[in-house]
Amino acid sequence: MPLPPTQIDSLEEELAAHEQRLKVLRERIAYLTEEAYAHELIIRLGRNATLIEALAQAHDKPVVAEELIRDPQTFFRSRSIDLPDGARLAARDAEGTLEVSMRTGHGGWDYSCVWDASQGFSLIQHAIPGHRAVPGDQYAEPTTDPGSARN
Repeated sequence: MPLPPTQIDSLEEELAAHEQRLKVLRERIAYLTEEAYAHELIIRLGRNATLIEALAQAHDKPVVAEELIRDPQTFFRSRSIDLPDGARLAARDAEGTLEVSMRTGHGGWDYSCVWDASQGFSLIQHAIPGHRAVPGDQYAEPTTDPGSARN
């Protein structure tokens, strides 16, 4: 004897709900995997002793700062400092304070790692049109200041 049609209909409704939940979970996993990569990159850069030493030299020696400002890509490469593929580097003298930034991204993430001689290190997440963050996540909303030179 076959199962009653009402039971089959109820099962299909329940399975559809599980399929929808699975879809949401997979989207969150993909988003969190991208976020994890961003944090791993930031940690790797922050703990790169060669990078920190190069910034210290630029901080202490105007001639090194000028080299960094002139060509940031060459400055870091010449010191065997690995940066992410496609990273956009910038360095400038911002009213007497050396400022260095690296803008990079992947997947649903676009961010800048910034160091300046007076304020130290910071991370800026940029808005990505159409990007959906995980609701309730502390990193869900980009922190950008349109008037800031760091964007």
